[in-house]
Amino acid sequence: MDLRQGCLNALLLAGLAGLFGGVPVAAQDADLELQGKRLYRDGILPSGEPVVATVAGGVQTRGRQAACATCHRKSGLGAAEGQNVIRPLTVPGFFAGQENTRRYARPRFVRVRQLQYTDEAFDRALREGASIDGRTLNPLMPRYQLDTQAIAALRAYLTSVALRPAPGVTDTDIHFATIIAPDAEPRVREATLRVLTAMVDTHNAGTRSESHRRQAGIESMHVDWRRWTLHVWELTGGPETWQAQLDRYLGAQPVFSVLSGAGGDWRPVHDFCERQELPCLFPNVDLPGRSEPGSYTLYLSRGLLLEADVMVRHLAEQGVSGSVVQIRHDAFRAGAAADAFREAWRARGKGEVVEKVLRPGDRMNTVLDGVRATKPAAVILWLEGADLAQLGANDLPANALLLASGTLLGEAPPALAPRMEDRLLVVWPFALPTVGEPPLDRVRQWITARGIGEGNQRAQANTYFAASMAGDAITQLANNYSQEYLIERIEHGANRSLATGAFPLAELGPGQRFASKGAYLGRLRGGALTQAGPWTVP
Repeated sequence: MDLRQGCLNALLLAGLAGLFGGVPVAAQDADLELQGKRLYRDGILPSGEPVVATVAGGVQTRGRQAACATCHRKSGLGAAEGQNVIRPLTVPGFFAGQENTRRYARPRFVRVRQLQYTDEAFDRALREGASIDGRTLNPLMPRYQLDTQAIAALRAYLTSVALRPAPGVTDTDIHFATIIAPDAEPRVREATLRVLTAMVDTHNAGTRSESHRRQAGIESMHVDWRRWTLHVWELTGGPETWQAQLDRYLGAQPVFSVLSGAGGDWRPVHDFCERQELPCLFPNVDLPGRSEPGSYTLYLSRGLLLEADVMVRHLAEQGVSGSVVQIRHDAFRAGAAADAFREAWRARGKGEVVEKVLRPGDRMNTVLDGVRATKPAAVILWLEGADLAQLGANDLPANALLLASGTLLGEAPPALAPRMEDRLLVVWPFALPTVGEPPLDRVRQWITARGIGEGNQRAQANTYFAASMAGDAITQLANNYSQEYLIERIEHGANRSLATGAFPLAELGPGQRFASKGAYLGRLRGGALTQAGPWTVP
C-alpha cells in the first residue's frame, strides 16, 4: 500500500470513529453495511435524504431512480442489454485487498477481467465517472453527490455481499425447501411433493463425470456440480403461527430457495420470504400472498385476483354500468376474489355490488331468493363446479350477464344445464384443453417415465416448471450463489422455457413477479371448455 493510500485509509477510519463514538466495532460494521444497503438498493443516503446524481446530458436524478441496483441489479452482479454491459460489483476481488475465500466465475456476459478498485479509484468512479485507468466511464453511469460516510457505507455493503457465503450452499450440496400449509388441497400437496422428489432424484442421479467437471476451469461451462437436498416444511395450526414455525425451520437448516409449495392462504408465507429475503419460486396457490408484488416471491399467475380484473374489464367493454350481484362460497379463496372484484368495480364508478354468501348447509335456492327481483346487470359466480352444475338458466336474472371463475371449477369442468351453457362465460387463466397440448404433454411424459402416476395435473405441471426453472437458473450462476442473482436469472430465462406450467405462456422481466398475465373467456359445452374470447391481459 503506498503512502497516499495509507493516509486516505487512516483519515477514513478516523472520520468513522468520530461518527460512531464508542459503539462496538461489530455494531458499527453492521450499521455501516445497512446504510450501504439502503443507498445501493433504494438510493437513500445515511442522512436519510435521497441520493442525487447526474446522468448523460446533464440530467439530474435522485432517490430510487439513481440507486445502484437500478442498473447493477439487486445482486450486484450486473446485466447486459444490447451492447451495454453493466459490470458486476459484488464479486470477490472487486476491491483491492479483498481476500477471495470462495470459488466463483465472472458472469458470462463479462468478457474482460476487471481491475481492482482502490478506495481512491472507487471514489473517483462514483463522483467523477472516471475508470481505474483514467478513461471516462459510460455516460449511463451516474455521477453521484456523495460524502465520505456514504462512500464508506457503499463499499462496506458491496464487500459484505461479495464475501458472504450463500445460505444453504456448501461445497457439495444445495439445500432447498418446499412449504406445505395445512389448508393445501390433498391432491395438490401430493402432486407437489411427488414431482419435487422426482426432480431432486433425477438431478442427483446425474453424477457421471462430475468429479472431472469440478477440476475444470472456473470460466468453463462446467461449473461445480452439487447435490440437491430437499426439506419439506410442513406447517400446522393457524396462519398467525406460521411465520414463527418457518423461522424455526430456517434457523435449523438454512436453504438457498423455496421450490414450489402448496396452500390456500399464502400471506404468512409470502411475508416470511420477503422478510428473510428468501426466494420462493412459483408455489401452487390460487391467490398471491399480497396483491402488490414483492421482491423475492415469484408466482405463475395472480390467480383469482387476475380473474376478477378480467371480469371487470369484460363488463366494462360490454357497457355494463348497473348493479352487480356476486354469489360466492363462504371460503377464503372465494371471499378474496369477491373482494378484489368489488374494489375494482367500484374504482370504475360503475354501480353497486351486492354479495350473496353460500354457507355450509345453505340451500342454493335460499341464497338465490331475491336475486332475480333486483334485476342486476351481471351476476358473478365464485362457486365450485358441483354448485354450478345445479343451476338452471331460470334460477338467475334473465337479462344479466353471467360470469364464473375457472379456477374454482376444480380439475374437471362440470356439465351445465343446456341453457346455462349458452349464458355462462367462464374466465379461464389456464392453457386451453386442446388436443396435443405440447407443454402439458411434455410434463405428462416425464411424469409417466418416473412412475409418478395420476394426480392433479395443474399442480404437477406447475411444480415441474418451478423446479426446472430453478435448475436452469443455477447452471447460469457460474458459481455465484446469490439468491438475488437466482431470481434475476429466472427473470431472464422464463420466456425461453419449454415448460410453462398449466398456462399457455410464462414470461418475466426485471421486477416482474407474475409469469402468466392473462386469461381466456370460455364456455362449458358438455363438460368441456371451449374458447369464447381472446387471451385478455387486464
